[in-house]
Amino acid sequence: MKDVVETLDGTSAIVECTRDADACDRYPGCVTRKVWSMLDERISEALASVTLQDLVCMRQAAQTNVSYEI
Repeated sequence: MKDVVETLDGTSAIVECTRDADACDRYPGCVTRKVWSMLDERISEALASVTLQDLVCMRQAAQTNVSYEI
């Protein structure tokens, strides 16, 4: 999924400064940048761990596990 997101959106970054220091004037002294960077890493890892095939399988599993009772 990471490749899909990055192809469509250009990046999976939450905020631009984590990928481009010139994107923000406050970059040198920003105290939240480290948090944004950590979040970006976790999101990137999560997206990289899921494939399109995984989504297909999840969808199929969701459809087959549905039961209706009256």
